[in-house]
Amino acid sequence: MGPITAMRLYFTRWLNFSARARRFEFFWYILFHFSVMILVTWLFSATGNDPMTLGLGELNAAGQVIAGLTAIYWLFSIVATLSLMVRRVHDMGQTGWLVLGVHGLLLVPVLGALAFAGFWLWLSIGGGTAGTNAYGSDPRFQPDFAFD
Repeated sequence: MGPITAMRLYFTRWLNFSARARRFEFFWYILFHFSVMILVTWLFSATGNDPMTLGLGELNAAGQVIAGLTAIYWLFSIVATLSLMVRRVHDMGQTGWLVLGVHGLLLVPVLGALAFAGFWLWLSIGGGTAGTNAYGSDPRFQPDFAFD
């Protein structure tokens, strides 16, 4: 699965909490969002703003537009990311409620951060269930995006 196909799946299945997602889809999502963060930071700097500024009153007009568009994008991506995480957990044969449980652990300062980092690592490198499981067929063999 290539980056374009992975991001197409991410943006078109953003409300699908019932299917499965491959490791490559999750990997390309991480790489894409990391690239967006770098681009937004660069745009803030290029327009004369400090990327670490927290108050919108300290931004110039271009910085406020960039901040507004970034906020809209990140609000959308919260739901899409949760959906992708649930689909990734489903690919490993686990219940999607595990995502909620790990996010709940973030309320415990150090333990939550460690658990969350371990969970992301598991989602990134953990293998999916071969063949059909309770959450659907193996996404590696779906012909519509297997080799794009």
